[in-house]
Formats: sequence, C-alpha cells, structure tokens
Amino acid sequence: MGVKRLLIGVTGASGAPLAVELLRQLKNIPEVETHVMLSNCGELTLAHEEKMTRRDFAALCTHLYDNEDYGAAPASGSFETMGMVIIPCSMKTL
Repeated sequence: MGVKRLLIGVTGASGAPLAVELLRQLKNIPEVETHVMLSNCGELTLAHEEKMTRRDFAALCTHLYDNEDYGAAPASGSFETMGMVIIPCSMKTL
C-alpha cells in the first residue's frame, strides 16, 4: 500500500489541543502524510492554548504550508488526498 495524503486545515477556533492530538496520532501511522494549512488565527490559538510556536507545530506535520502560498501543492486539482479535516472547526466554519 502506498502513501496516503490527508489535508488538514487548522483554524483559529478554540480547541487547538484537538489538532495537536490528531497530528500526534497520525505520526504513528507511517503510510499517512499530513499536509497542513494553518491559518494566522490558528497559529495564535496554538500559542495561547498549547504554548506552541509554528516551529513546534511543524514538527508534528509531514508538510506545513505557508498561509500565503497560493501555489502550494494542495491548491492543484491534481493533488490527490484521501480527504480533508478541518480541526478545530467552529459552527461558522462548518
């Protein structure tokens, strides 16, 4: 079985520990690559709720994309994933 990509969006909604725990669990599954988009507000929430820097958070991700990189690989229609998770996800985002 080949590598599977999972796209993960991390927002500024309260609940940053959920994103951190998801990434920690997924690190234990070698066939899953995590491709993470972290919003600016998500970065602030991680700092506040988890006392994590962007660099700390990046260590949990296979790929952490710059929020301003509109040419990032996941922006392409040919970027295959097994799905996307938005975590945490406020009702407004949902």
